Amino acid sequence: MTDRVREAVFNILGPDVAGARVLDLYAGTGAVGLEALSRGAASVVAVDMSGKCAQLIRENARLAKLDKYMQVHKQRVETFIQQRLAVSDQSSAKTTDQVAMFDLIFFTPPYAIFSFDLLCQAGDLLSANRTLVAEMATRDPIDGFKIQNSKFTMQSVREYGDTRVMFLIKSS
Repeated sequence: MTDRVREAVFNILGPDVAGARVLDLYAGTGAVGLEALSRGAASVVAVDMSGKCAQLIRENARLAKLDKYMQVHKQRVETFIQQRLAVSDQSSAKTTDQVAMFDLIFFTPPYAIFSFDLLCQAGDLLSANRTLVAEMATRDPIDGFKIQNSKFTMQSVREYGDTRVMFLIKSS
């Protein structure tokens, strides 16, 4: 996510970031998660499969003195989601706290691997009536059928050059 797009996204999210438990999927440098923390998020879980990115995120969080609020997972996003959902399924009480549901999810994969199916799986980690922000290429069609028949309501779609950002609200 470019600086310009990131700033626009956080301006749109506004006060929804404060106190949020954030999940940053395909975290890259960790800039999105660090921005969330700087805007008052309670915590961030950053997931990226690159060892270099995971190390960079840890270092950036340490330099910003925000490392105690950020967990970094060096693994494939698909694996992280499957593991987290498995924990959710095994929880007998299935409360939000026990399965570590998130209040805000950023789903920003490289454009070439964007998957609505994986986006919907990530949505299973989102608390009801909360936001998932998804980034994709403007040249790629929005699969409205999958969105309509999923657990989300499309709040808005914004375009910034070749980047499309969807704001999806999880239905209760």
